[in-house]
Amino acid sequence: MTAKLEGIPRVPRGKRLLGNDRERVREIVSVVYKSNPNVSIRDISEATGRSFGFIHELLIEAGVELRSRGGSYALQKGAGD
Repeated sequence: MTAKLEGIPRVPRGKRLLGNDRERVREIVSVVYKSNPNVSIRDISEATGRSFGFIHELLIEAGVELRSRGGSYALQKGAGD
């Protein structure tokens, strides 16, 4: 696990997140996703122990603009030079 993902709480599978708990996890996930262009939804999913779809849903609820698939174009462009 990268240092960028160490602050993300693990959420047991099957546990329903409601109210303040859901808001707290949604805030943490959205901050991590927005502030780290190299962190994908799948990375966050693995770190929390929740599904890709659940993390995607939290990001949508938070109003986060999702990146396109495949990561940052600028990062890909620099790799081949």
